Amino acid sequence: MLLVATVVMLAADHNRPWKKYQRTFRALETWSAAAQVDSEDSLAFQAKSTELEASLAEVRRADLDPALVTEFLERAGTVKEDTEAAAFAKEDVSRLLEAKDSDSRFQIRGDLLQRFQDIVDRSKFREDNLAGSLKLWKAKLDKGRADYELAVSEEKDDSKQKELLALADDNRKEVTEATLAFQAANTHRKQLVETLKKITATE
Repeated sequence: MLLVATVVMLAADHNRPWKKYQRTFRALETWSAAAQVDSEDSLAFQAKSTELEASLAEVRRADLDPALVTEFLERAGTVKEDTEAAAFAKEDVSRLLEAKDSDSRFQIRGDLLQRFQDIVDRSKFREDNLAGSLKLWKAKLDKGRADYELAVSEEKDDSKQKELLALADDNRKEVTEATLAFQAANTHRKQLVETLKKITATE
């Protein structure tokens, strides 16, 4: 009986109206504290983001390294397809040096870097085309060799064998030229990419 009475008393005490309010208030306090922490974290994040954006914007208004810009443009100018783009880029460089307004510098600088990236993209396009051409010539060379070896094994007449051998030799020369062209384009593009990476290293 004593145990039952104790349990009943505890239950009655727990279920008193003010106890319910107390539990609600404690839950509200916990939620309020958590919300305040979240708010402070959010404000700190926002402030940091604003600071970083301002720093980045300032960097993007700064002058570009003239030595690296010259290196990039001279390298781009060695390819006929990019001489016009390189000339336009040089004009943008001059405009950037002359511009005083920060917003104008930001715009011109962005346009200039985009022009540089376009030159890199075009060099990659040409490289891919040369890679495709090289693959095609290699396939022709393999077929030419196979045709010649088959003619020899079947003891075709000398004129036919000489014809196939000459064709295979021509294909070999084409493969050599295509290989050199691809390697040159690959090196050219990689050098442009590396220089552009140095130009934009601070961003």
